[in-house]
Amino acid sequence: MTVFLRSLHPQLRVSQLDLLLAVAEKEGQSQTDLAANCCLTLAAVSRAVDALGGDGRRDGKGKKLGLLKAERDINDDRYVLVYLTDKGKATLETCANLVYPEQ
Repeated sequence: MTVFLRSLHPQLRVSQLDLLLAVAEKEGQSQTDLAANCCLTLAAVSRAVDALGGDGRRDGKGKKLGLLKAERDINDDRYVLVYLTDKGKATLETCANLVYPEQ
């Protein structure tokens, strides 16, 4: 599993994987809710969403993973809602298969 995670990005953090799992449990959460649910600061969630998203890190370093997408809430544009992309869903499915191989 470590090799698979490192193939995505050599510095993928456990907290980022936890964030992916939290989004998978309930898609469309705000970054504020994710911060509370994952015991992270809002800044850490924002950076992780950038790093795991389709645009990559704001500083231009690192590759664009495309595992998450962030969209403004249509009812209140102060909120950014986070969803898994198809690639994000496939990545978590691969992780689950590595951890719990079919017998």
